[in-house]
Amino acid sequence: MFGMDGDCDVTDRFRLSSEFMIYPVFSSEDCKMLGRIEEGMTIDDYLALKPFVNANLLFRLDDIPEDLPLKTTFTVDIELADGRHITSTTPAVTIDHLR
Repeated sequence: MFGMDGDCDVTDRFRLSSEFMIYPVFSSEDCKMLGRIEEGMTIDDYLALKPFVNANLLFRLDDIPEDLPLKTTFTVDIELADGRHITSTTPAVTIDHLR
């Protein structure tokens, strides 16, 4: 995808979905409301706020890959504050042209 190897990090190709803009972002350090998710906010920008992470965040690709249709899987690796990791891999998904 995007001319990259299959095991590369594509985090910077995703943005938080605008469907979640209505949800407030709360700090995991002091429980204060930090604001709302902004349209097009990157994953890194969101995590820099040190939020309580919503269990149901949706991400969208910020560009359409040129090599469509393609079939791929995505692996998400989340590192917790104590250094432990939670990893999950999706079943194979097909990304096709949007109509």
